[in-house]
Amino acid sequence: MKKIIIAMIVSVLLIAKLTSCSTDEHETIEGSGFVNPRQIGEFILYGKDDNTFEYYKPVSSVEESKIGSKLLSKVNFSPLENKNVFDYDEKLLFVVEHEDNKSGQIFQHLQLQYFSNDQDFIIFSAYEVMELDLDLINQDKFGNEINIYQLDNETAIQVELTTNMALTYHYYYYSEEDNSVNLVSTAVNEIYTYKDGILYHVAYTNEIDNDVLIDIFDRFTE
Repeated sequence: MKKIIIAMIVSVLLIAKLTSCSTDEHETIEGSGFVNPRQIGEFILYGKDDNTFEYYKPVSSVEESKIGSKLLSKVNFSPLENKNVFDYDEKLLFVVEHEDNKSGQIFQHLQLQYFSNDQDFIIFSAYEVMELDLDLINQDKFGNEINIYQLDNETAIQVELTTNMALTYHYYYYSEEDNSVNLVSTAVNEIYTYKDGILYHVAYTNEIDNDVLIDIFDRFTE
């Protein structure tokens, strides 16, 4: 009888543990703000309606994340894992979802952050969007340098900080104290491209060879 009771207790504890793991795996948390690439316009991606977003607790790997199959199939993460190219001390992956008020369609975007201890960073992002024209980025409001690169299947636009002024860039920040996602504002160098319904973006403050970065970005969009 004791063996049966013990077995039942173990089973209950195991089920509880599995349920807890399943619940926490893709935990949604409180958040505020949307990381919108400012060079293309504040409302270009999802319009001016009262947008709502669902924030998932950041994780340290793609395998742990809530990235959907569509976005996952259009992003190549492998070139980002080589520490010989850019070194980092902390890595976080944010996934945020937006539901279109009119169609009910779900759009995901991800932000993969690589930070060094001195707070320099490189951040790769990918956004599901309906349609986009990157010809909108033909000059920088503050006169920063714009470079055009022809990748394998698309054109990339780079905005390099060459003045002491720039459009504000936001990245996600996870507060352990509040278990919430907030925004941090700064100025960065940026690269954009658009292909097959995905806006690809990289923002960086760390020093990296430009040719190497363009190559990584090209493979990120494969």
